[in-house]
Amino acid sequence: MGDAGASPPVQRVVTGHDAAGRAVIRSEDWASTQPIPSGDAAFLLLWSTASVPADNNDETDGRDRAVGLTLHGGSVIRVVDILPGCQSPMHRTNSIDYGIVLTNEVELELDSGEKRTVKAGG
Repeated sequence: MGDAGASPPVQRVVTGHDAAGRAVIRSEDWASTQPIPSGDAAFLLLWSTASVPADNNDETDGRDRAVGLTLHGGSVIRVVDILPGCQSPMHRTNSIDYGIVLTNEVELELDSGEKRTVKAGG
């Protein structure tokens, strides 16, 4: 996927409702992934929820919530740019996390040792 942090910027549009209950755009921005301390990947937090099911009346910007790698009882969606040949350590999270392959491919390895290649667009 190239150098960590070299992913193209991601547009994020956050919607909500006005006092009359009509859908409105609360915020819109562009942001890029930022290298993590280990240097083998770059992260960009897009959104998080403090709970599942989500509280749709919570006005907190999901990017501003302190999530760490996981968020106990919540959900986290972030862009992760993993450098070729690098890997994420095996882990189990306390949150609902989403993995979407946008470019290239990622090898998914389960606790059992089973492996599956997940490809963009396929």
